[in-house]
Amino acid sequence: MPTPATERGFWARVFKPIPDPPGTRRDIQGIRALAVLAVLVNHTLGTPTGGFAGVDVFFVVSGFLITGILLREYEKTGSISAARFYKRRIKRILPASTLVIVVTVGVSALLFLRSRTVEVATDGLWSLLFAANWRFAFSGTDYFAQGSGVSPLQHYWSLAVEEQFYFVWPWLLLALLLLIHRGLHSRPLTTRKVATVLIGLVIVTSLAWAWFETRANPTVAYFSTWTRAWELGVGAILATTASWWARLPDAIRPVLSWFGLVGAVASMALITETSPFPFPWAVLPVGFSALMLVAGIGREPRHVPLLTNRVSQFFGEISYSLYLWHFPVAIFGAALLPSHWVVKVGLMGIGVIFATGSFFLFEGPLHRSPWLSGQKGDAQRADWARWRHDFRPSVRFFAPLTAVGVLASLIGCWAVVRISTGTTQVGGDVSRLPDIRVAGPAGAALQAQLRDAVAATTWPTLAPSLDDAFADRSPAEADGCLQATVLDPAGCIYGSGPKRALLVGDSYATASLPMVRAALEPAGYSVQVYCWYSCAVSTAPLAWPSQPRYERDCAQAHSALPGLVEQVKPDLLLILDSEVAWEGVAKGAPGDAAPAWSAGRDAMLRQLTPHAARTELLTANPVGRDINRCATLFSGPRDCEALISHTFVEKYLADADVAARLGVGFVDTRSLFSVDGTVPAFAGGATQRFDNGHLTATYGRVAAAGLREELLA
Repeated sequence: MPTPATERGFWARVFKPIPDPPGTRRDIQGIRALAVLAVLVNHTLGTPTGGFAGVDVFFVVSGFLITGILLREYEKTGSISAARFYKRRIKRILPASTLVIVVTVGVSALLFLRSRTVEVATDGLWSLLFAANWRFAFSGTDYFAQGSGVSPLQHYWSLAVEEQFYFVWPWLLLALLLLIHRGLHSRPLTTRKVATVLIGLVIVTSLAWAWFETRANPTVAYFSTWTRAWELGVGAILATTASWWARLPDAIRPVLSWFGLVGAVASMALITETSPFPFPWAVLPVGFSALMLVAGIGREPRHVPLLTNRVSQFFGEISYSLYLWHFPVAIFGAALLPSHWVVKVGLMGIGVIFATGSFFLFEGPLHRSPWLSGQKGDAQRADWARWRHDFRPSVRFFAPLTAVGVLASLIGCWAVVRISTGTTQVGGDVSRLPDIRVAGPAGAALQAQLRDAVAATTWPTLAPSLDDAFADRSPAEADGCLQATVLDPAGCIYGSGPKRALLVGDSYATASLPMVRAALEPAGYSVQVYCWYSCAVSTAPLAWPSQPRYERDCAQAHSALPGLVEQVKPDLLLILDSEVAWEGVAKGAPGDAAPAWSAGRDAMLRQLTPHAARTELLTANPVGRDINRCATLFSGPRDCEALISHTFVEKYLADADVAARLGVGFVDTRSLFSVDGTVPAFAGGATQRFDNGHLTATYGRVAAAGLREELLA
C-alpha cells in the first residue's frame, strides 16, 4: 500500500488524509472492521446474537497497540511521558466523542420528552467524564430502570472502560519499570519481562473478579472496568511478548489468522444475550482476536483478504467514528421509524454516512493537527499552515458529499414516517378468552374512556404527564415491600381498616397497590403487600440467568410465603402476578410452559388458601408499549398502543383452570386496562403505565372503583 509520501495528486490527498505510521498493519484495520461491523449489525438487526462481543475485540486490539507504544517509548528514552501519552489520547478520542455527545443530546431535546432528554443529558455528562460504564452499571441494578428507554449514549461504556484502564496502566507500568529495571541495569528484554509479569497479574486478578462478579451481579460485571481489564491485558501481554511471536514461521501465520477470524465470527454466533458475560463467554472472542494479532507480529500474514481488502481497510479506518455514531442513529431511528428490516438496513447506511463525514471532516483532521503539539510562534503557525494545506482537499470534497448524504437521510426518514402506518404488532388470540364482563357503572365508564383513548389521534392533557409518569409509583417500592427478604407479619401495611387484605405477587402487584388500596379501604380493609421481581406465586422456580440474586430471593419467598399467610390469616388473600412472571417460569421449563406453571400454581395455592378466609386470583394489567420509548414529540397515542400478548392469553387460561379446580375466586381485570384486545397508554385523563407494564399510582386510583365492583360485587 503506497504511503502519502509516494502518492501524488488531488484524489490521493482526498482519500488518504491520515498518513499511516511506519509499520502499520493492514490486518489490524481488518480486525477493527470486523469488530465494528459485528457491533453495528447486532445493535441494528439483532444478529449475530453475540455481535456485541465486537467490543471485546476492540479491547484486545487497543491493549496491544497502546502497550506497544508505551514499551517502545520506554526502551528508547528510559521513561514514559505522561503528558505526551495523554495528549495523544485526547486528540484521538475527545473531539469525535464530544461531537457525538453534543449532537445526541441536541437531537434528544428535539425528539424525546423532557424526562428522557434529562436522562440523556446526564448520560452525556458521565460520558464526557469517561465514567459512563459506572453510570449504566448502577442504574442497571434498578429493575424498573429497564423500562426507562435505552440511552443513545449507552455504548460509551466501553470508551469509559478503556480510558479508565489507560489512566492507570501507563503509571503502573512506569513505576514498576523504574523500580526494578534500574536496579537490574537490564536490557530491553528485561523490560518486556517485567511488563509481562505485571500484566499477567492484572489478567489473573481481573479474570478472577470477572468470574465472581458475573455470577453475583451480572449487570455490574458487564460494565465494570475491573471485570474487563483482563481483556485489554490480553492485548497488552501480546505486546510485551512480541519478540517471541515475531519468530513464528511464515507458513503458520495465515493459519492462525484464519483460525482466529473464523473462531471470532463463530463465537459471535454462539454467544447470546443470556450467556454469562464477560466470564466465561468473553474468553472466546478475546482468545480468537489474540490469535489474529499474533499472526501479524513481526510480519503481516499473507492470504487473508477478508482482513486486508480495501473495504475492510475503509471500515477499519472509520471504525471509531462508526462505533460512536451507529448507536444514536439506531435509537433515534427506533423511536421514529417502523421496525422493518429494510428500515434497519437503511439506518446502518445512515450511520456509515455520518461516520464517514465525521472521520474525514473532524476526527481525522483534528487527530493530525498541531493542536496540543506544544509549538510556539512561527513554528506553530507554519505547522497549522501545512495542516490546512494537507487537509483542505479532503474537506472540500467530503463537506458537500456529507451534507448531501445527511440531507438525503433526513428526507428518507421523513418520507418513511409519512407513509408508515405504524409498527405491525402480533398479539395473542384473544378469541380464546371469554368476552369482557363489566361488573358495574364505574367499570362501564372506564371501558368507555379506554375506547375513547384507543380512538384518540392526539395526546390529551394527562396526569401524570408523560414526562412525569416514571416518578408516579407505588410507595411500597420505596418502603422495602418489594423484594423483601424478611416477611414481617406486622410490616408493609397500608391503611387502618379492621379487615386485612394481603396482596402478594411480582412487581406488577407492587405497582397495583394504590389501586387495590383505593378499592378496598372504603370497605373497611387495610392492605398488606409483599412482592418480588418477576416472581410468580408458585412453587415453580424463577429462571433469570442475568439476575441470579432475584432467582435466590424468589426461591426464598416461595419457602416463606406459606408461613406468612398462616401467621397473618388474612380476610382476603389477593394473588397478582404478570405475564413477565410466566416468562420467568417458562425459561426454566423446556417445551410447553403451561404444565409447569399450572403445577407450580396449584401446589402453592394448596399451601396458602387454607389460612385465608377468601382467596382471589387477579389477572394483572396486560403489558403495553413502553411510553419512555414510544412517546416522542412527534408521536401520537396510537404509537403507544399495544395488543394483548400470546403470553397473557396462555397465563389467563392456565390461571382460570387452576382457580376453577381449587374453588378460589378468579377476577378478570381486562376491562380496567384494555378494550377489544388493545391496550392504550392512558384513560380517564391518567397515564396508564410508567414503563411497559407497571401501573402509575394515579391510574391505579382511576381504576380503583372498577376493581371494587369486580371484587365486592
